[in-house]
Amino acid sequence: HSSAFVLTAVGSLEDVTLRLANAPKKDTQNEQNNSSQGENCIRRWENQRFEIVSLVGTISDKANGHHLHMSLSDGEGNTIGGHFMDGGVFTTVEI
Repeated sequence: HSSAFVLTAVGSLEDVTLRLANAPKKDTQNEQNNSSQGENCIRRWENQRFEIVSLVGTISDKANGHHLHMSLSDGEGNTIGGHFMDGGVFTTVEI
């Protein structure tokens, strides 16, 4: 298998899913943390659009052949980041 590294990326995404390391999972009804330390939380930002601020990681030709971490900024400049799981291209993504 071959791999490539990401030099840089620009563009925007929508409906993004990130895995956040050591982030507490929240009970959406009670807004209380309900996970133990050391777990990863997977969160999805449905119907939201983000600008790619940074992207680092590797891409390969094997199944699920990516390990990407990214920072994203919303329309108000708030930034989120984590392990990229899923998302759709909004305008373009140039790597």
